[in-house]
Amino acid sequence: MRHLPILLLAVLAAGCAADALDDDGEVAGDDRDFSGQESPGEGKADGAVDPNVTALTTKYGLRPRRYTGLFNDSNDAETRFTTALPAIVDAINERTAAHGDAFRVTAEEVATNFITEGGYYLLDMNFTDSQPGNVIDGFLYLGTDTIVTRASQVNPWLSDDLRRLIADPAHRLTNVNEKGENTTTIYVDTIEQGVELNAAMFAWSRSLFEKDVEAMHKTWASVAPEARFFWTTIYFNAGSGFAKPQLQAHGVDYWKTKWTRGDDPAQFSRYARYNALWRTSSWEYMTRTPATPAQGMAQN
Repeated sequence: MRHLPILLLAVLAAGCAADALDDDGEVAGDDRDFSGQESPGEGKADGAVDPNVTALTTKYGLRPRRYTGLFNDSNDAETRFTTALPAIVDAINERTAAHGDAFRVTAEEVATNFITEGGYYLLDMNFTDSQPGNVIDGFLYLGTDTIVTRASQVNPWLSDDLRRLIADPAHRLTNVNEKGENTTTIYVDTIEQGVELNAAMFAWSRSLFEKDVEAMHKTWASVAPEARFFWTTIYFNAGSGFAKPQLQAHGVDYWKTKWTRGDDPAQFSRYARYNALWRTSSWEYMTRTPATPAQGMAQN
C-alpha cells in the first residue's frame, strides 16, 4: 500500500473538499485545496531572487507556487505526464471546437489545474498506474469528485476510453465529503487518463464560464487570459452555483482585486478567491518560465 505524504493526510483531515467561502465568509460550494504544497526545487541554490515571483506576488497579492521541478523527467510519472500533455490539450481543443465554443485551453492551464488538484502527489510519488488496493482516485488526486453525476455534461470533452471508465461500476468509488455526504467518483487506470479526465472537467467548467460571460453581453475575445484562468478555476472548484453569482456581483475583472489578507493556506484555503488567485499566480509563472510545457501553443 502506497503511503500518502504527511501533507496530503493533513489536508484531507482538514477537509480538502471543504466548502468554499467568498470574502465575506459566506459558504460557497464544494472546493478542493492543495495550496500548502511546494514544488520540488522551490528554492534557488545561489539565493538569487526570482523576478517573476516578485512581480507576480505584487500583481496578485499571493506568490506563485513553482512547479518547474515536475517537468524535468526525474521519474516515470513526470515523463509520462509531460509526454501525454500536448496530445491531451490538442484533443480537448478539438472537442471544444466541435462543441461550438469559442475558448481553447493551453498546456500551461491544463498542467496547472492537474497539479494543483492533486496531480502533484501522483508526480511526486511516481504513482503512474492503479494497482489492486492502490488506485488513482479521482477524489484524492484529480479533483473530479462529481464526474459520475456530471458525466452527461462533461461528455463532449470525454474520450471513448474515459466514457468506458465512468460507465464501469467496477471503477466507481464512494467517498465521504466534509458534509458527511457520499460522493461517487471513479478511479483511472493510468496517469495519462487522470490528466485527460481533469482536463475534460476543466474544459467543461470553462464552457460554463464562457456562457455566463456571453450572457453579460461580453465576447470571449474581450476576456483577459488572467480572467479566463481565474474564473475557470473558481467554476471548477466551487461550482457554477457559487461562481456565477460571484461573476455577476464582481465582474470579469475580479482577478485584479489583489489578496491582502496574508498567504496562509491554513487560514484561507476555504476561500474561493484565495484559491483562485494563488493558482492564477502559479499558472502565470508557468507561462513566463522557459522550462514549461508546450511553450508557444495557441492562446486560450
